[in-house]
Amino acid sequence: VLVAETEKLMHPLAEPWAELIHSVQKKHVYSHIVMASSSFGKNILPRAAALLDVSPVTDIIEIRASRLFV
Repeated sequence: VLVAETEKLMHPLAEPWAELIHSVQKKHVYSHIVMASSSFGKNILPRAAALLDVSPVTDIIEIRASRLFV
């Protein structure tokens, strides 16, 4: 679990959160980034994916392997 405390994240705006995900991913290089299937998550994930130059995989109910999602 990572904690980020800054005034920029006090409001649920997608752009600062996407930039945070981008910077954390560039530093730690995670294989997967998981987000809740809520309006907040669905707002942030496409923006973060665009910054990372990857395609988001959405509405997953099961992970069977590192690249196999249901």
